[in-house]
Amino acid sequence: MRMRIFCVAAMTLAASSAYATGSTIVDLPWGAFCNEVLTALQPAAISLAGLALTWLVAKLGPDIARALHAAHIDGAY
Repeated sequence: MRMRIFCVAAMTLAASSAYATGSTIVDLPWGAFCNEVLTALQPAAISLAGLALTWLVAKLGPDIARALHAAHIDGAY
């Protein structure tokens, strides 16, 4: 509900500023906004990728080690 109120307030302010300047075109800097959001989210994304890789290695590590050990033993004979 609060998000709707915020969106309505933002749209009202944008519309009122457009009428105040005499033009009906409102230019929003979407590129700059997206750039700032992605820049802010980049450290979190890198941390989550590291977390996923660590979890995968911890989960599959013993199985991979067993397979490599078995391949080494088979190759020795």
